[in-house]
Amino acid sequence: MNPVNMNPVNMNPVNTLSQFMHQGNKRILWELMTENNIFNNIPDKYANNVKTDFENCLTQMSGNIKPQDSILDLNKQVILNMIKVVEQYKVTEHKVTEHKVTDNRHKNELPLTSNEASAKKQEKFQRGFETKQAEFNQLIQPPKPTSIDFTDKIDDEPIGSEMDIKLAQTIAWREKQLSQVLEKQDTTAANEWINGSSTGNSISTGNSTSNNNHIKIGDVTRIDEKSIINVKKVNFADTLVESTKKPEANGSQLNFMDKLKKKDGTEELVFIKTEIASIKTEMNILVEQHKLLLENIGKIMEMLNK
Repeated sequence: MNPVNMNPVNMNPVNTLSQFMHQGNKRILWELMTENNIFNNIPDKYANNVKTDFENCLTQMSGNIKPQDSILDLNKQVILNMIKVVEQYKVTEHKVTEHKVTDNRHKNELPLTSNEASAKKQEKFQRGFETKQAEFNQLIQPPKPTSIDFTDKIDDEPIGSEMDIKLAQTIAWREKQLSQVLEKQDTTAANEWINGSSTGNSISTGNSTSNNNHIKIGDVTRIDEKSIINVKKVNFADTLVESTKKPEANGSQLNFMDKLKKKDGTEELVFIKTEIASIKTEMNILVEQHKLLLENIGKIMEMLNK
């Protein structure tokens, strides 16, 4: 049976070395040798020796890795080397062989030749090794996720007869709801209220009476013509404010309209003159301050020039 290379040839020795010395690869090799009975008939006292020989074999081979070497070929070489190494620890191998031959004779089976037994063992070993190698490849080289497609997928279908069907269904459903609501209403009272023929609470305003079936809030307010007060009008002129009617108020109250009368011209003239004099005084103060500031600046310049 031709071996199937489950791991592509890696042309990078550094990457091959890291995979070869990986703990996952060591575990696969150890499990393969255990499943194929390579460690059978070895006393427990030699267990540490076998582990040491296994590590030494890996270390020795890691220093001779070539660019064309693959993990599969390297692992095969390790197992072949370990088969030879562990032979020195199998002290009862001949007894086991005699026991197997005796069992085959009891079953009336012809014993296998050494070549047939070796070929069968190699075939079984190859199948197990390929399975473990595939697990190891999946461990150190997990499958890459599929690329994400960011393109817009247009799934909208053209609007046709389906839209008309949905529209008709919606209209029918709405009409059904409306009919159910109207069945619960008193249409007679509504028609009477619209036509103005309903009877109910009435509110009298003057000589007329109006029907009202709405909720009554508060008391009825009657408006009498005698309670209407004529609005007073005020006309404004350039120099005089007049009122058509003087309010009939208590004499102790101030007359607001009198305050709007034009002030005496003499008083206004005195006020203006006072304001002008105040402005002149402030201007004179500012001029004096400005002169003082200029003098100080001149003194500072003289001191700097010295």
